Amino acid sequence: MKILVIDTSCKTSMAALTENGNVISSIALNDNKTHSVKMLPSIEYILDASGVDPKELEAIAVTNGPGSYTGLRIGV
Repeated sequence: MKILVIDTSCKTSMAALTENGNVISSIALNDNKTHSVKMLPSIEYILDASGVDPKELEAIAVTNGPGSYTGLRIGV
């Protein structure tokens, strides 16, 4: 099962791709208040680097808090 994981609850954001509980690829961004600009390109990068088409994803997991409302909203 391939799952895209997104965490935008803090100043550092993260995206990862997992398969059967193992991390295939991940990226962390330590750029305060740029989640809305950098998260989508980061997700595209880890999917491309892993050779995974978005259609292959079976689930997307996002952090639901605690964190700033705007940060959490961007992840969702």
